[in-house]
Amino acid sequence: MFNGERYEINSASTGITEADGTGATWKDIWDFKVGLNQWIILNPQDIFSAYLIGDDAAEMPKTTRVRIVKRDVTNEDAKPVLSELPYQRLKAFTDRDLLMHLAITDRLEVGPEEHIVVQVNGVDAAGTGDLDASASYFKIFTHRRKKIIG
Repeated sequence: MFNGERYEINSASTGITEADGTGATWKDIWDFKVGLNQWIILNPQDIFSAYLIGDDAAEMPKTTRVRIVKRDVTNEDAKPVLSELPYQRLKAFTDRDLLMHLAITDRLEVGPEEHIVVQVNGVDAAGTGDLDASASYFKIFTHRRKKIIG
């Protein structure tokens, strides 16, 4: 089965729309829109990590929740890619024993103009603000397939 080339989606990727959190309610923090003539091939062994900073410039607390969904081209219908988890389980970037794998059982293609959305729910450590997206980051290590124009 062809999985395409190795590909990393992160908070600085082309196609990302970024927004700050809204406290203890679910909010789309990073919305990655797949480009034309591209497909993201998500597999169960793909890895997700995040490092989240609040408005108070401190790391987000353990009570913060994170999830990932795939949305259609209208950005309305959603399918879970990573079920709701506590932030503490998602912040390992290097320890292979602690890395979080996507919560899908089969390969999942995300086509052109579809969305992969990282959502966060939580208040900052001071309890007076929420997530500061520009100070935070995430990575999804996956695969991409492109249509060659020629």
